[in-house]
Amino acid sequence: MWIVWSYDDGVLCITDDREKAVSEYEETKQWYKDMFDGEFDGDERVILAKVEKVFYCHDTGKPVIEYDDEGNEIELKDETYWDWKEDTF
Repeated sequence: MWIVWSYDDGVLCITDDREKAVSEYEETKQWYKDMFDGEFDGDERVILAKVEKVFYCHDTGKPVIEYDDEGNEIELKDETYWDWKEDTF
């Protein structure tokens, strides 16, 4: 997994495709060079990084269940539970 980040825009892309990440990095780097000609001050930067681990929430697909006043289960339409997941690359 690869991530490209820039000072101005934050995360630009997260992908498993290294070529796509490198392309995004190079395009953004060129944009910075074209935008800031000569001397400037600031913390402008673009980062291309290989991700080793990612921790995120994901949709479990399990429907959310609530209970009415009589204690009967009610399955909420279009609502599902979420849970945490971690991937290591």
